[in-house]
Amino acid sequence: MALQSLATQPAEFNRTAVIGGYQVMKKWLSYREHSFLKRPLTLAEAEEVQAMARRLTGLCLLQPQLDANYEAVKTSTWKRETAEATLTGAGA
Repeated sequence: MALQSLATQPAEFNRTAVIGGYQVMKKWLSYREHSFLKRPLTLAEAEEVQAMARRLTGLCLLQPQLDANYEAVKTSTWKRETAEATLTGAGA
């Protein structure tokens, strides 16, 4: 299923992926512009862009599940006061 999903994602999907406030691929490619390096991308660099696109697509496809898991964990954690009361025996 993942491979089929990867193949159907539009190119815009990866170009706009934001992690930590950065558009990851745009930032990576900006340091490799022809005007900056005075050369085209190497094969290794082009392969890295392709691998990055796959990883970002995987993260974007998992995002709803990751968000749901985060919310489930967040709501099931103990509040500090409850944990302290339990540890000191006050909550028993």
